[in-house]
Amino acid sequence: KDGFDASVFCSSCLVRRPLRSKHCSVCDKCVSRFDHHCPWVGNCIGEKNISYFLGYLIFLSALTALSVYGCCIYISQACMYPSDSTWLEYVKGGAVCSPWVTWVMVNMAFHFIWVSCLMVCQIYQVMCLAMTTNERMNAGRYKHFHVGGRRGEIRSPFNRGVIQNLVDVTGWIFGGILRPSRTDWSKQFEIDTEPLLSS
Repeated sequence: KDGFDASVFCSSCLVRRPLRSKHCSVCDKCVSRFDHHCPWVGNCIGEKNISYFLGYLIFLSALTALSVYGCCIYISQACMYPSDSTWLEYVKGGAVCSPWVTWVMVNMAFHFIWVSCLMVCQIYQVMCLAMTTNERMNAGRYKHFHVGGRRGEIRSPFNRGVIQNLVDVTGWIFGGILRPSRTDWSKQFEIDTEPLLSS
């Protein structure tokens, strides 16, 4: 009714894109509440699977940290070290005594660093900013992130507080205390509805 708007019409799917959605060129589909296309899980992260992705990152961080800890315990028991050994001496001695376990330990330590950084970044975006990765990177392009129409200040109109943002993404329900938003991002086209702005 308002004429053709190329910024909200997907020319590949031939549909009007809902608010917070984006067409993924890899999957060739429009994804509601699009976060990013993840090559490690092999599909897009969006409205329906963001909570599973956050859980995946949390458990993967825990797995890599426990793997490093287990390798350290094994190396310290299998190889004899003086009690005043430095970390570098510990790794060098482990490479001689048990090279395969030392390789696994170094590899897991590397993966722990980047996975935990990604986890912290995703949780920060969800809880504090109330934005997806796509929205954070492209906030300048979306009109609804400009506060008062000014181009300089960017703020999410979807922010409902740190705890409520986490509840909205995870879908946790705890009696009457925790209740997620009932907004269906595959059908939400406007921003001026009551559930989005109540904080």
